Amino acid sequence: MPVSCPGDCNASTLFVLVCAEEINALIAAFDDAHTALKAEKLGLEADVKAGEMRLLVGFQELQLLREFDKRESVLLQKRQAKMDDKQVRGGGARGDGMGETVP
Repeated sequence: MPVSCPGDCNASTLFVLVCAEEINALIAAFDDAHTALKAEKLGLEADVKAGEMRLLVGFQELQLLREFDKRESVLLQKRQAKMDDKQVRGGGARGDGMGETVP
């Protein structure tokens, strides 16, 4: 974009006009870069938030699995105790609950 000087122009006025144009171009480039960075930041923040949500869900699932594991362990111990008791009483050795019953 050529610099136009209204009326009477000397070298210093022309220099100021050229500098002003360069400054305006730098400001526009900065504004464009800033806008692009803001858009990228928003995208990254959304990705981070989605990752945090996945992490939270995974942690909650882990807590549930640990609780289920505890319950399963207790149930397996009870089952084994009943099977052992049944074998001691002579109720059969099948271990599937289908053996003979003790009156």
